[in-house]
Amino acid sequence: KEQRRTSEFDDSSFLSNFGMAINEYSKRENIMTYCGGVNMAWRRMYNGTLFTEEGIWFSGRLVAGSAFQVIVIFALPIVVSILMPVVLEQIRNGWTQDSE
Repeated sequence: KEQRRTSEFDDSSFLSNFGMAINEYSKRENIMTYCGGVNMAWRRMYNGTLFTEEGIWFSGRLVAGSAFQVIVIFALPIVVSILMPVVLEQIRNGWTQDSE
């Protein structure tokens, strides 16, 4: 009987590798360092230690996209809160002038 496989690895080898990874993680629990989250990651990315110490490299497009998202998150509410009253006032004035 021919055994049909849907992927390169069957489930047992995946679970075996997963088990080995969990085992290695538990062995290294005492020698790991904790990182400081988003703030520390951005700081280390900016000064280059994220690449030199950890070996993590980000492409320029990824960095530019992330920076743009942060700018939009902070700038958009400010711009909307400044422009919305002006736009609403213009709409009200336009409606009152049209009705006269």
